[in-house]
Amino acid sequence: MVHKNTIKFILKNGGFEKVVRATYFFVNDKIKRSNISFKKNKSILGKYEFQTIENDEGISTELQIYESHEPLTTHLMINELKQDMVCIDLGSNIGYYAVIESNMIGESGKIFAIEPSPINFPILKLNLENQKKNNFLAYNIAIGDKNEEMEFIISSKSNWSKIRMNNEKINPEDKIIKIPVKTLDSFVKENDIKKIDLLRMDVEGFEYNIILGANNVLEKYKPKIFVEIHKMYLGKEKTSEIFNELKNKGYEIKYYIPRIYDSPIIGKLKDIKKITIDEIQNKLKNNTLPDAFQVVLEYTKS
Repeated sequence: MVHKNTIKFILKNGGFEKVVRATYFFVNDKIKRSNISFKKNKSILGKYEFQTIENDEGISTELQIYESHEPLTTHLMINELKQDMVCIDLGSNIGYYAVIESNMIGESGKIFAIEPSPINFPILKLNLENQKKNNFLAYNIAIGDKNEEMEFIISSKSNWSKIRMNNEKINPEDKIIKIPVKTLDSFVKENDIKKIDLLRMDVEGFEYNIILGANNVLEKYKPKIFVEIHKMYLGKEKTSEIFNELKNKGYEIKYYIPRIYDSPIIGKLKDIKKITIDEIQNKLKNNTLPDAFQVVLEYTKS
């Protein structure tokens, strides 16, 4: 089901071509999902061995159909990754981006893949092990703004599982468990990490908390940041505060992609936009930001 705000965003901002492409995608995607036959082992991007979760309605189904996820962000990620890099991957899910990172940075690099879901975590480890790069460590925890224990919602769609915030209501088919949470500053110190080149996070609205708990990491290592901002969970105030925090730490946006454009058929490379934090804040004030969007940020202070 497509959220009504997504439809409104496309109608208002996409133009006729984008509306046609989106309509075709939604209809075609629904047909393909209804006729899907899961294969246990599936290659992604036509070259990396990958295992999905059978009957998962989220990223696993998407990869079974398209062999890729978020094609525009994937394009940017592949272009940014280099040999020897150290990456921290938060919300690794079953390992789509972590597998790309593993192959692009080589055995001289390192990935710290963090995934709180006990369902996703074993598949994440298996997918990384199958790359045979020996360049990763995986952790079944969450990262936040405090060292504590929190409730975690396990969704029927693997990439929708998330930290439960403010006693939010859950769907009848969802489950709640308790998980350990650490700040990124604590995690980096405990694991004696000396270098961080890239920080990626897709954490379903918990990005604000992670940034609050990462002061030392951002100030000391100044990693490039890939983050999906979930305005529909954060609200306008926290979304604005995220960008205020990052700007105060010397960061600026390099790329911006509305999440709905980061889909097969709908998105094109021209939908990757250069934009500033100030422009994002103006869009937020004017209610022209989508409910979810991807940004790539880099440290720009000399």
